[in-house]
Amino acid sequence: LSGATSSIAWEAHIARQERDRAQRRFNDVRRLARAVIFGLQYKLAALPGTTEVRKDLVALAINYLDAAAKEGSDDPSLQGELAAAYINVGDIQGNLNTQNVGDLPASLNSYSKAERLARALVARYASGRAKMLLANALIKQAYGAKYAVHDSAMGARKAMEALQIARENAQSDPANPEVQLQVGSALQCAAAFGDSKESLPYLLEEATVFEGLLARDPDNLNRRRNAALAHKYIAGTLNDSGNEDAAFEHLKRAEELDEACVRAAPNDPDHKMDLAIDLSQWGEYYQSKKDLAKAIQYTRGALAIRRGIVSADPKDSRAKDRLAYILNRLGDLQLNMSARQALASYQEAKSLGERLPPAARSLPLAKSFLGIARSYGKLGDVEHSCPAYAESTKLYREVVKESPRYSEPAAEAEKGNARCTSANR
Repeated sequence: LSGATSSIAWEAHIARQERDRAQRRFNDVRRLARAVIFGLQYKLAALPGTTEVRKDLVALAINYLDAAAKEGSDDPSLQGELAAAYINVGDIQGNLNTQNVGDLPASLNSYSKAERLARALVARYASGRAKMLLANALIKQAYGAKYAVHDSAMGARKAMEALQIARENAQSDPANPEVQLQVGSALQCAAAFGDSKESLPYLLEEATVFEGLLARDPDNLNRRRNAALAHKYIAGTLNDSGNEDAAFEHLKRAEELDEACVRAAPNDPDHKMDLAIDLSQWGEYYQSKKDLAKAIQYTRGALAIRRGIVSADPKDSRAKDRLAYILNRLGDLQLNMSARQALASYQEAKSLGERLPPAARSLPLAKSFLGIARSYGKLGDVEHSCPAYAESTKLYREVVKESPRYSEPAAEAEKGNARCTSANR
């Protein structure tokens, strides 16, 4: 009996050692994954030419996250870590506001996993940190619903829920800068689902929040970037609604902040893209002021920056999409002066659009083919104009199904295609 008791005690000791070793191995893997997901990839994001490497890291991270999630651990810190990691992975897969690999459906799936985990945490613990995770997941889901599956109704619901949670957190912890930062992000998200009149109050409040945070830490590049983004959105909304004079000061402030970011981190592609967007907005501003020469000048400046970003990282899907966009914009401006110059811009945009991921190429290609059709039409080349109208019509029909706001250029493409069909009868 004594021998049996000793044997059982020894086996229990060995089992404890095995459990301890397994726990240590799990903790080591968890630390490594945390270093990759929350540390290394952020450093890589600030370097040009790293999108493909980050894509590989995403694949490894997803394997780890899915395996860890299946373990069903009750550890709230692990569940929170998993939710935050899925959000981070989703950003790399398809966040349109930063470098990404162009996989919007995959990003939406990652955000959805994060939302489920965060909701479970809130249901059990209802802590401020858990609520912040849920609000962040909802914000990401809202944008994904709008741009990946074109479900603005679902996106608006998630955006408003995120704003409500963020406001509640701010009331409970008003001095916490992270809480205030999320209020600003939620305001921007809510603004994305309204028209100009509905969105402007959200955007103005967002700018107040981000400028307040920047005043408390003026050298913080992320806070500069957030404030600049708020002013960009305000300027765009005012300019689109015909209030160019009110947009001017917001354009100046955004450019000032983004130039400071580029000076502080000259190789960071996100800061460069932010500045390129400022120049693009100046082009729109001067176009609305009927100063075509200045509009083209600023648009060319935006084009030069975006060319550099794509050249440094040809795998960056967002950069290629933004380059195609600005080439189409330049073509629209050039068409008023030189159909041949416009044609060259549209054709380059078309070439870029054809290399975008399938889910992202319909709109840029529809714009490019419409521009090509217009250019050939001005040059009197019906042989090349008509096929371009036909292709643009086909693409715009796909686009309008998901986003009716493009119905005006779609109607122009249809009209041009109808003229060609009638002439060929």
